[in-house]
Amino acid sequence: MSGTSGKPGPAAPETPDLTPEALQSVRWAFRRRRARALGKLRTCKGCNKEFRAPRTDSRHCSSGCRVRAFRKRRGLSQAQPPFSPGARHCPHCNRGFTPVRRSGKYCGPACRLASFRAKKREACNRCESNELEQLAKYEAADSSEESTAESRLRGNLPSRTSETS
Repeated sequence: MSGTSGKPGPAAPETPDLTPEALQSVRWAFRRRRARALGKLRTCKGCNKEFRAPRTDSRHCSSGCRVRAFRKRRGLSQAQPPFSPGARHCPHCNRGFTPVRRSGKYCGPACRLASFRAKKREACNRCESNELEQLAKYEAADSSEESTAESRLRGNLPSRTSETS
């Protein structure tokens, strides 16, 4: 039976019983093949020099040669030029500065944080102004309802019950 369902399933493929001696001979065959591969002289794919490979999958004589070959394949320059952005102006305080990173926008963390807070405050002010306008409309509507309610109490306007009947 296979699994926990209790139903008979497909039979497992039969594997030949490996004795410990047969298993040991397979291990030794792999070791011999690896030793032969390690002992061979190989030609470097990057510079075409002959070298003795430290691993079976080595293709290059050194890590530098490997990196050069990779950059050559990818069409990259040999070394990236140093970052030199020139002077920029901070959008918050309008002071000139030289950024440390390519993405440097502000002259320092204080200006970055102050700018963020100012933008957040401006966004909240826009929301509050819309809310204040809506609140003024509701208050105006409420005040007109209150004035009609006061007039009804004074007897100037007919009551709602008398209007419907």
